[in-house]
Amino acid sequence: MLANNPELFKKEAEAICKLVQEDGILFRPYSKTNLPYFSALSPEEQTEILHDLKTYHRICKETMNASGSLRYTRIATEIALKEWGLEINPQHLEVVEDHHLVEFYSLNEKQIFRTFRFFETSSYTLEDIYCRKWYHIFERSPEDEAYIDRKSTRLNSSHTDISRMPSSA
Repeated sequence: MLANNPELFKKEAEAICKLVQEDGILFRPYSKTNLPYFSALSPEEQTEILHDLKTYHRICKETMNASGSLRYTRIATEIALKEWGLEINPQHLEVVEDHHLVEFYSLNEKQIFRTFRFFETSSYTLEDIYCRKWYHIFERSPEDEAYIDRKSTRLNSSHTDISRMPSSA
């Protein structure tokens, strides 16, 4: 299976970009067919990325099935939260509007979810997003970084905003 990882990455990334294109945005799955960033990762990292990419593809398909479009930010966010086993106070979701850009990051600082708005505003490829840490491809001003740090620290320290759903065991 590991020898096929680049081909599996291409297949999933191309399928996601096809869904995005069906909703009117041209987005590139990768910039070079040899996938230099993906190929440079360890087999364990590649396996994790393939899992995350497949999960995101599933979220996109479920969003399309539920709403007919990837543009419904709240629906996509609700589906993603459920897929990742997370819960949020429903009142917090009520403020999410379709023009908002929502992103989820893993604990190892890689983006694992983004709403459709991201595709309208980004020039990165899916390979960039999944295989590179955000701070290697994007620079924020010190003010923006401090603001985000304050907000994420507050969110992470809150026990009522986001929580893991109980497993169905």
